Amino acid sequence: MANCVRGRRDLKSSLAEVLPQTGYQGSVDDFVDYWFEKDSNVQREVFALAGILKTRNVRIFVATGQEHHRANFLWNDLRFCDYFEKMFYSAEMGLLKTENGFFEAINKALNIDPDERPIFFDDQPEVVEVAKSAGWDAVAFNSVDDIRRHPRLKDLLGEA
Repeated sequence: MANCVRGRRDLKSSLAEVLPQTGYQGSVDDFVDYWFEKDSNVQREVFALAGILKTRNVRIFVATGQEHHRANFLWNDLRFCDYFEKMFYSAEMGLLKTENGFFEAINKALNIDPDERPIFFDDQPEVVEVAKSAGWDAVAFNSVDDIRRHPRLKDLLGEA
C-alpha cells in the first residue's frame, strides 16, 4: 500500500491483484467507491472555517498522505476544491507525509520564505513534528476548536 501512497503503483491495479485472493467477487471500482465513501469523515465545521478564511483572502491548502484515486475523490467528490486552493498529496509528490522532504517540497512549490511559518493542523503527532522541522507552525488537531483558538487565526475567524 505504501507504494500506492507514494505514487509508485496504481491502487486499482494493486487491488485487482489482491481482492480475488480474499474471496471478493465484485468489481474493483465498486470496492473502491464503497471504501472511499465509508472511510470519509469530513468535518463540515473545518470546511466552514476554511470558507471564512478564504473570504478573508487567506490562502488555504491541504497537505495529505493520499494516493491518486483517493486524492481525486477528496478534491472532486467531497468538494475540497471549493475550500482549498490546492492539495499537496503524497502520490503526487512521491513522499509520505511523515517524511522530512514532504513539507520542504511544499515550501519550495509555494516559494515559502524561511521567515514564514505556514499554519498546519494534523491529528498525527509525528506529522506535526515533521512539519515543525520544516519551519511550520504545526499544531496537533483534536477538534475544530484548535483552529478557532489558534492565536494567528482567532481574530480572522471572529465569532465563527
